[in-house]
Parts: sequence; C-alpha cells; structure tokens
Amino acid sequence: MIGNMVKDLSYFMVILMVFVTSYAVASYSILYPNISWSWDIVLKVLRMSYWNMYGELFIEDIELEEPNCSFDAAIYNAGTLPRCPTEVGRYATPILMGIYVLFVNVLLLNLLIAMFSFSIQRIQDRTDQHWNFQRYILIYEYYSKPPLPSPLILISHIFLFIRWCARTCCNKCLSTNQSDLIKRFSNERQLIQWENVIADAYLHKLEMMDLERLEIKMQLTHERLDHLLVRMDEVHETSQPSQVSGARNFDIQPIVKMPEQLDKRLRNLEDQVQTSAESLKWIVNAMKKSKLSLDGPVPEAYDPAKKEKEKLKKEKQQKEQDSMYVQSMISQQTETQTKSRSVNYVGTGIKKFPVPEDMASWGITWPEYKPVYYEAPEVKANPSWADHIDLLELSPKKRLNKIKFNAYDESCKYNRTSYLGEYQIIDGIPRNPMGRTGMIGRGLLGRWGPNQAGDPIVTRWKRNANGQKILDNGKYVFEFIAIIRSDNKLCSLPGGMVDPGQNVYECLKAEFKEEALGGLMDNEEHKKKIKDKLKIMFEEGELIFKGYADDPRNTDNAWLETLVYNYHDNTGEVLHPFQIQNQGLRAGESVDAVTWLTARANMTLHAAHAYFVKLVADKLNAAF
Repeated sequence: MIGNMVKDLSYFMVILMVFVTSYAVASYSILYPNISWSWDIVLKVLRMSYWNMYGELFIEDIELEEPNCSFDAAIYNAGTLPRCPTEVGRYATPILMGIYVLFVNVLLLNLLIAMFSFSIQRIQDRTDQHWNFQRYILIYEYYSKPPLPSPLILISHIFLFIRWCARTCCNKCLSTNQSDLIKRFSNERQLIQWENVIADAYLHKLEMMDLERLEIKMQLTHERLDHLLVRMDEVHETSQPSQVSGARNFDIQPIVKMPEQLDKRLRNLEDQVQTSAESLKWIVNAMKKSKLSLDGPVPEAYDPAKKEKEKLKKEKQQKEQDSMYVQSMISQQTETQTKSRSVNYVGTGIKKFPVPEDMASWGITWPEYKPVYYEAPEVKANPSWADHIDLLELSPKKRLNKIKFNAYDESCKYNRTSYLGEYQIIDGIPRNPMGRTGMIGRGLLGRWGPNQAGDPIVTRWKRNANGQKILDNGKYVFEFIAIIRSDNKLCSLPGGMVDPGQNVYECLKAEFKEEALGGLMDNEEHKKKIKDKLKIMFEEGELIFKGYADDPRNTDNAWLETLVYNYHDNTGEVLHPFQIQNQGLRAGESVDAVTWLTARANMTLHAAHAYFVKLVADKLNAAF
C-alpha cells in the first residue's frame, strides 16, 4: 500500500512542479526584471514558490523598500544590500500568490487526497488477493530459508552443499524431488481437473458475494413481487363471471385425488387425535371430582370446532381489512388523477411527459414541463361529435373567441360549462382544472375543454337459486350491468359521450339501451313491456357522482366530466326479464359482451368506474 501511495505521489509531484515553476518564474521576473544568469537564480526562483505551499509567504521581501534595499546593481551584486522589488511587483505578486496558493492548497492537495483514497480503496477491494500472495511469500520464505539463525546458519549451508554434491554425483534431477510447498501433477488431466475445481469454487464465491449485494436483493424482491402479482391476476381472472353475452366458456378444473393409502392414514390419525382429546378430558374431570391437587392450570383440550371458528373469524377480519384498503386505494387514485397521468396514452404507444403527483398542480411553477402534443386521426377527421378547429395550430390572437368556453355554445349545440365551476382559458386554450397530465391537444376526445358524458349504474341484489338475497359479512351483495369494451377489452359501465343538442339524462338512457340491451328486443310486444318497466326504474334514479372523471383519455386541454346515476331494482321485478343472458341482455354494436357483474373491491374496471361502483355500494350499504 505504501508503495502505491509513493507511486501516486510521484505522479502528483510532476503535476505540482508545473504550477510551482510557472508561478516561480512569473513572480520572480516581475519582482526582479533583467537579472543576470547564474545557477543561484534557480534556487532563489523555486525557493519562494515552493515554501509558499506551507505558509511561508515572504511578505517582507516583497514589500522591501529603501534604505533597506537598493536599485543600484553594483550594491546588490556586491551583496551589501538586497535588491529592491519593482513597483509593479509589489501589488502584482501578492495577487499571483493568492491565486497560486488557492490552486495548490485547495485544488491540488485535494487531488492528492483523492488519489490516495482511490489507491487505498483499490487495495481494500483486493484485500483477499494481497493477503494470499503475502501469505504465500511468508510460507515460501520459511520453507526455503535455512532453519538455523546466524552464526549457526553456517552449519545449514555446509549441509546443503554436501547434499548438492551427493545429488550431482548420483545424476539425480532436483526438479523431480517431491515438495510439500509445490504441488505437482503426474499428467495434464489431473492439472485441468484441479483447475476446474478451483475455478468453480471461485465462481461460487463471487455468486454468493453478488447475492449479498443490496441491488441483487432488491432485484430478487421485485421479481418475486411481479410473480405474486401475476398469480393474483390469474386468480382474479378465474373469479370473473364466466357467463357473458354470446360466450359459453366453462373452465373445468381437474380434481386432484389423494392416494388411497395416504387418505386412510390421515383419517386414522384424525380419529386417534379425537380419541386422545376425549380421554384427556375424561381424566381431568375425574381428577376434579376426586379433588386431587394439580400443580398447574388445566390445559385446554383441543377443540376442532373452536379452532375452526377462530380461523374463520381471523379470515373475516383480514378480508374486511383488505376490502377497506382496496377501497381507500381506489378513492386515492381517483382524487390524484392516477389514470389521467398514466405513462402511455391509451390506445397508442405514445409516451407522455412524466408528471409526478407533487408537480401536477398548476399552482406549482415548473419551467421544465414540456407536454407531448397528440390528436387522434379520428378527431382530425372532423366528425360531428368533435370540434372542427385545432386551436394549437392557430396563433394566440386568432384563437380568441373561436370557441365560446364556460357557456353554452350555440354554434355546435354543446354545453361547455364545467361541473367544477369556471375553468381557466390561457391564450385562448382551456386548461384542465385538475392539473397537468403530460399531454396537450385533444387526444381521443372530441371537444376542447369539458367533454360531457353519462354513466348509468343499473343494479340489483344478488340472489341464490331460492330467490333469497346473498349476504357477505352481514351486508347484501349486489350486481350491476357491465359491458366489455371493444377498444381496451376492459369491463365498463354502459355509458357514453353526450351528442350535440342532447341532454345528459337522455344520453344515460340511450347509451344503456344501446350498449347493454342491444337496442332492446326485436319483438315489438316484448319491447313495449321492457320500455314501460325501464321507464319506471329510470324515474327513480339517484345521482351518485357529478364532476371530473379520472380517465386515461384526458389531456391538459380536454377532459372528461360525467353524471353518474344509480338505477336500483330493489325487488327484482323490473329487471326480471334480464335474469338470463339470452332473455334481454344483448351486446350492442360498440361493445363485445354484456353481463351481470358482482360488485367487488378487487375488480378492474375502465377509467374511474370502480370508484363509481364503490359510491353505489356506500349508498346501498352493500358489501364491496
């Protein structure tokens, strides 16, 4: 280690002498110009700059004045008085000295410390290797050197000389002698085998060291967590209802049968445990009746029913805690725009500008924020449900009054007011009142500003084969009508966007009939009966949510707002024709399938629909 540090010091001295020499020549030539050459000048020039590093500044020599010095060459060459420094040198040299000391003492000395630290760290990383080599040198020294110390070492040398003479006379090769220090192999195969064993041991050691590293532990933890999430998704998918419109997929799980001999032994063991428990209980009762003294309390007998009851109680408590946690996560995600700030824009491979939760608010200054611009081709085609103006392609002056925001727009028969109140218009472009999303433009939404939508939640109580309501943790379980979207294949509520000139309440009914009922029945008589029953149910709807919808289609300039109404069939009479999928529920043209879905906290729904279902569960005081 000392040798490496001396080597580093030698490299450092080369760099240091460049600075020392440069400053020495510059300062001395300014103080004493036009001096005649002599070898003493070399010492005088380097003397001042070298000792400046250690704090010797020679201020008295720089500020020397007459009569303590002289400008006469004859006097200072004779050595009578020292030479006086020049006027320029008296104020220029201290400035150069300050810069020089700053570089040398701060920059270069810290560089030396860093070089020493690097050398020490490098040696420390190879401690085992250095220790092995030094241990080998020590053992080799003990093995090869004569055992007797001076002056008795002469006896050892005489013995070695006699042995060498004897072996030379007998023509014996010294290299064939067996040695305890040097391992020799009779053939190359043994050498290769020995090398493989040592190499495997070394690689195993490196692998164990890698496993101990924090990065590897974190990577293994993430892999296990990913595997666990995949398993949870598989369980969740298998728990989804298998009956959907137009589909008859039945997953038949194989039944694993226990070996007959093992099953018999387990039953015998269970009988023996039960018999032993009853016998111990009888012994304890007999001792109590005979009033025999006991050293300690009577142990509690094993009660399978009690243990099972405690197990069910713990599972129930854990299930309630998990449900509450999932509900809180759903609410938190909706409040913080989790889906609106997703990494990739829905339906495309476009990556949005990443927006952390603490930087989403417009009130926080963020100069580095550079959102990505995107408008879908179907929006640029100017359909009837979209604005025909791209505001971002216009200058700020031309944007003004192009679209009437925060009011009813008569030009396109569309209500541009927001449920959240008045929203900001910056340079003629509306701003998302909930904060940044990482994308500008309209994306997949047709309107600049709020895009009105309606989401009906049609519910009923879940019943068993006998028509009785099903309970879960003391609360009734309810079902709601869900569709499977064609675009992202996710379960969703049968809602949609408000068309120009259409009322939101009309949109709720129209979208439900179109997507969930497939335009109602083909039979006119049945259609009339269904319409009458649905009219009764729709008149009793209750408002669940009114406001901003956390949707992955939202951008900084276009966002979704929705009205969510719950239409609950408490008795089941209105929705009785839709009990079976082939008796009413039919997928419309814009969806893949429609089904009754049991409300659960762990279900995955499109956009913020899981949050809306949670609000319905709270209103109905139902299990979720």
